[in-house]
Amino acid sequence: MARINEDSHLYQPLKYVDLLTDYGFKLVFGDKELLIAFLNALFEKEGKVVTSVKYLSKEMVSVNRHGRTIYYDVLCKINGHEDVIIEMQHRSQDTFVERSFYYMSQSIMHQGDNKRNWDYKMYPVYGIFIMNFHLPVKDAPKQLVNEAVTVFKDTNTLLTDKFRMFFIDLLYFDTTDESELKTKFDCWIYSIKNMGKITTAPKLTATKPFDKLYSRAEIASMNPRQYREYEASLKAYRDAYSIAKTERNARKRERAEGREEGRAEGRAEGLVEGRAEGAKAQAIETARNAKALNLPIETIVQLTGLTPEEIENL
Repeated sequence: MARINEDSHLYQPLKYVDLLTDYGFKLVFGDKELLIAFLNALFEKEGKVVTSVKYLSKEMVSVNRHGRTIYYDVLCKINGHEDVIIEMQHRSQDTFVERSFYYMSQSIMHQGDNKRNWDYKMYPVYGIFIMNFHLPVKDAPKQLVNEAVTVFKDTNTLLTDKFRMFFIDLLYFDTTDESELKTKFDCWIYSIKNMGKITTAPKLTATKPFDKLYSRAEIASMNPRQYREYEASLKAYRDAYSIAKTERNARKRERAEGREEGRAEGRAEGLVEGRAEGAKAQAIETARNAKALNLPIETIVQLTGLTPEEIENL
């Protein structure tokens, strides 16, 4: 049984590449055998089997010369005709979901390229978005994988299965003990999230395809050029992580300051109200004493600030 020690990397040399880096991402999803294994783990529950993968150009030029060129992390075709987009995202944005739709829509549109008599029949497009943040959607289910499809609103009946989006939220996966992994997909997410912290070979290395994954990811097997590339990629990831953490902390401080400001305003308002009530009570007492001395109403008004009506009613 191997349990990840979150601080172990501070005292022991790292053994494997961090798969959250750009270098690690390419290491996994740039290998056909590993990519097929990952996709089959994702589709395992529904019985879908991926048998082949063909990588497509990551750069998709707009059909309109004024349009925007898209750069995918991974764009490939599986089983001969189904498109798969895989993106690794570390920083959230307000329009993240819309951006995801745009990426997939461009892939759909390009299915009709150079086809004069295209009848709009389309092959499935799958968007797989691996996120190091929570999906910026109100009331989104708090779970590792959220699949989004097109359905009729009133009946929840599926309209088409040609457009499927998988949002994989790494923050909802907190398993650090190998013995708690139940599925192949669990093993994949465990590896993607934790490999950069592992200092000894886990039991997963004795099973396919993880034997290949962990073997390829050993830092000791890198040549000097590969290690320099990985170091640069790791630095970029750390910078992005640091910026994201700083932004999160800034938002927390703003919320905390807002709450403290609200409390301070409440205390100030209470103090003002208390002082006003005390002054009013003192004015009333002074007015009573002045009336007992038969002082003119006009004089009492000047002394206390009360109205003639208030003084008459005492």
